[in-house]
Amino acid sequence: MRGSLLAVGALLIALLPAPPLAAQADSAAAETHFQAQRWPEAVRTYQALTQRHASNGYYWLRYGQSLEGAGRWDEAVSALQRALQLGAQPNVVRFRLAKIHARRGNAADALTQLEEATKSGFAQLEMVRSDPDLATIRNDARYPSVLSRIEANRYPCKAHPAARQFDFLTGYWSMQMDGEEIGTNRFETLSGACIHVESPILPTLTGKGISYYDADTGNWRQIMVFDNGNIVDLVGGWRDGAMRFEGKLRNVNGNSQYRRVVFTPLEGDRVRETIEVSPDGRSWSLAFDATYVRKREEASTTEP
Repeated sequence: MRGSLLAVGALLIALLPAPPLAAQADSAAAETHFQAQRWPEAVRTYQALTQRHASNGYYWLRYGQSLEGAGRWDEAVSALQRALQLGAQPNVVRFRLAKIHARRGNAADALTQLEEATKSGFAQLEMVRSDPDLATIRNDARYPSVLSRIEANRYPCKAHPAARQFDFLTGYWSMQMDGEEIGTNRFETLSGACIHVESPILPTLTGKGISYYDADTGNWRQIMVFDNGNIVDLVGGWRDGAMRFEGKLRNVNGNSQYRRVVFTPLEGDRVRETIEVSPDGRSWSLAFDATYVRKREEASTTEP
């Protein structure tokens, strides 16, 4: 009787899931093989993990990648498709599938995988441009279109018309009144066209500003900080043929005034800037009116 009980107990223990620590050890060993690119060992250990944990999408992903590394492409595609069904890092899976299809000369399926990945935000622009495994797709007629979608994910501001409304000011400018230069201003388009940095220099004042489009509010925001301690915080946007901002100027003493700033593109590569001020937000007076003339001898700074 005692022996029977012991046998039943042993059987029940054998049927229990592996203890968490053991499972972690198996996973760590598989990952060690994977990182060292020991593909036969990685295939073996991740295959065992998928058999014990069939609903674990990450294990299927790693199994598919290991099979890809081992050159077993048909099996890799099947494993990666299972990982995709389980929702494991879909953009990573689709990129791996695209690489395999491209290496096998199947540009159509490779581009389809990349195209599907763009729908969920795939943004690995430089990888797609430079990965040697994708060389076979770059002469395909669909490639430019797919690449442009990836670029739009990577640099969303570049693809957003409202975020480009201030581009006309990008460059290096002479600030003039009555034909005489009173200072210079440089507008740089940076961070994937998501911000515009302004650097005005006048004999009695220098500053630095940042302008950006806020998609949540549908407005532009401009913040300027000057070396005399003044801070200008404005909100606005493109309206009636000009960039129009309104807000407040505050100085280090806590004093403030209302301010309106308008940048109007003019013919002949010129821009007019006007600044109106008000103590109460009701009565306004013109405080600044200058024409920007582009300075040809010094190039603007714009990121590619």
